[in-house]
Amino acid sequence: MDKTDVTILVAEDDEAILSMYCMSLRKRFKNVLEATDGKEAWDIFQEEKRKNRTIPVVVTDADMPRMDGLELIHHISKVSPATQILIVSGLYKGSISIHSVNENVSYLPKPLDVMLLNLAVSKAYSYYPQAVWLEKIKAEVWDRNFNEDAVLEIVREAPWIKQE
Repeated sequence: MDKTDVTILVAEDDEAILSMYCMSLRKRFKNVLEATDGKEAWDIFQEEKRKNRTIPVVVTDADMPRMDGLELIHHISKVSPATQILIVSGLYKGSISIHSVNENVSYLPKPLDVMLLNLAVSKAYSYYPQAVWLEKIKAEVWDRNFNEDAVLEIVREAPWIKQE
């Protein structure tokens, strides 16, 4: 099976779980970055951004030292709102979803099977181009006079529309 040429960032403070997640993800994805807490993940995310490299999918534990997953989501969503984030937690989903009201954030319960993780990451990555496109539309609407021609131009550039 060919690996998908995409960068995935995984933040998990339990080193055995982090190793298991990353080993599994590296079978499908070319570049898997790992962090042992939210602060390290945020530093990696910023460094990749400075190098003009995108991280379309982030997998993060909810409860970590130095910076928890919810704070990490907050930081990433501010600078890269299209990034798809999977928050993994043994906590009750309701307590997580209250804090992560963001269309690009999904919840995965612990314990997490690595097959489910791979499927969730693949699905999240498939949403990334549309999320980028939606962010572009938002920026266009705010940056220039909103008119029908501007909207049609943006719609024609949608990544899922075949270019003729």
